[in-house]
Amino acid sequence: MTTLEYIVLAALVLFPVALLAAVGGRIPAGLASGAAAVFAGFTLWPLIASGPLGLWSAVTAGAWGPQVLIDLGLALSVAVFLAAPRARAAGLRIAPWVVFTACTGSIGLLAFLARIIWRERQHAGRPFPTPS
Repeated sequence: MTTLEYIVLAALVLFPVALLAAVGGRIPAGLASGAAAVFAGFTLWPLIASGPLGLWSAVTAGAWGPQVLIDLGLALSVAVFLAAPRARAAGLRIAPWVVFTACTGSIGLLAFLARIIWRERQHAGRPFPTPS
């Protein structure tokens, strides 16, 4: 197997573990921010190898490209929709995180989640300051 195949296999094993942790509400902020950092680093590889327009060629190369892009967009939209009430309750402004998530995909969503968790734990039992 190639290195890329090992990475995909590891991701397929880790996704269910992450989903189970999320369902149980046991995601530490450090895990979410660490996952964002690792995935951002991994994203540099295709960005450097294919350039900033490399995604376009991958998306338009066959029938699966647009399907995966649309699926990602829908999943990110649902996730932001579900996270928004917690973010507002934690005193975060939503708009910058929506833009960041739209531009970076899962990287932005993981960072958004980490920030929500961190804010909730920092202010446990105390009222949140309202965003200005």
